[in-house]
Amino acid sequence: VIWHCVYKRLTGLYNIGGAQRLNLFALSQTAAAIFRLDPSMLIPISIHDINAAPRAADTSFSTAKMTRDLSFSTETVQAGIGRMVSVPASTKL
Repeated sequence: VIWHCVYKRLTGLYNIGGAQRLNLFALSQTAAAIFRLDPSMLIPISIHDINAAPRAADTSFSTAKMTRDLSFSTETVQAGIGRMVSVPASTKL
């Protein structure tokens, strides 16, 4: 994405991410399914259940500007995580 911005000489702030809105639990469930991990190990909690600094309920960003200016759309979360599975172990950090 960054190289596309450089090539098109775009400036400004761009939110870069997928088009799907997922909370951390849904993202974890998706990853567990793709990596064939036990989903029963995941325990959903609410932000209100932990003693932490106040957090916004929704921290998602719009990627409309990225999609419009770069003329491209992002892949699904499932496809992105699926590509991670297909990378040979020798190339992973």
